[in-house]
Amino acid sequence: MTDLENALMLAERAVGRVCRRPGQGWFGWDGRSWVAEATPVSLMRLAAMEVPGRWREMAEGETSPERQKTLRRHAGRCEAVGSIRAMVELAALDERLVRREEFDADPMVLATPAGVLDLVTGDVRGHDPADGLTRMA
Repeated sequence: MTDLENALMLAERAVGRVCRRPGQGWFGWDGRSWVAEATPVSLMRLAAMEVPGRWREMAEGETSPERQKTLRRHAGRCEAVGSIRAMVELAALDERLVRREEFDADPMVLATPAGVLDLVTGDVRGHDPADGLTRMA
């Protein structure tokens, strides 16, 4: 149970929810579009909320009381500011969080509150982080 293990767990949970675009910085998925962030606040939020929770879930699945205690203790340590910083710094190096594709590459699709509108067909479909949309109509 190391900072690196925490960072790998964080990166795994962040794929499709947080990304870094070279030359543009950090972006967080708000459920409908990618939103630029001055700092990786979405990644920090995931580190603070989901990684400790995941360790607690793992503790619940353990049969050994000693192992449960160890995992719960580690979950508590993961909530410390220094641990969160370490997770974020190390997870930022994970290539799974780097988006190489351009945002808003297809000029014929538009994110709307109701879904993604295909301007050619008129079809509306659900929002998807893979679309790479940052603008909302």
